[in-house]
Parts: sequence; C-alpha cells; structure tokens
Amino acid sequence: MDISHLLAAIQCPEPEEQELTEMTIEGVFYSQLVHYDCIDGYAINTDTNITEQERQTITCQADGTWDINPLPCPHSKFYLSILSIFDTLCRIVEMIIVNYDHYVPFTHTVQPCTGNLKLLE
Repeated sequence: MDISHLLAAIQCPEPEEQELTEMTIEGVFYSQLVHYDCIDGYAINTDTNITEQERQTITCQADGTWDINPLPCPHSKFYLSILSIFDTLCRIVEMIIVNYDHYVPFTHTVQPCTGNLKLLE
C-alpha cells in the first residue's frame, strides 16, 4: 500500500524566526526542510571557527512537528576572535618561558594557559 500521498499532506507549523539568523524555507510539508544560517559575524557556539558559516536544518516529520528546535546565533565572532588571539598569545608566552627556563631557571611559578577562555554570558 502506497502512503506517499498521505505523507505529502502532512504539514508542520510555520517555522519561527531565530535571533541573528537568516531563514530559508524549502517547504513546510512532510520531509521538507527549513535552513537557519547565522548572519555574518555571529555564531551558535563559542568554539566556532571565525570563518565558518553555521547552519542548522530542521525537517518536517510524519507527526507534523519539526525534528529539532533551532537555536539563535547569540555569540559575536568579533569577541570570539579576540578570545582566540588572547589564547594564542598566552601559549606563545608559555613557550617562551619554558624555553627561557632552560637557560635561566625561573624562581616563579607560571600559571599555564588553559585554552578554556570563554565569553561571560
């Protein structure tokens, strides 16, 4: 029994706009997609590469609901890049100290870089 015509009639609710995203609706019926792209300069995750474009895709399911709830893109890549620069500088200083210590031993304790710099939310 072919039920494809029944599935084609299943409709999901109109997708909601998300903060700092551009929404592209391919359709709102069964198996159709809606794409959410973060606008330039923003990201969903704080560990996103500065040049990476983040995209979320939701799919209309057989029960008339979307498979996931899309997330907004609240994180500014400008601030993320600043954190990345600070983390890189910290690692460079750490390498200099370690190499320098081979020639002139330090009498101070040096706090290692954690690599876990995060934006305060």
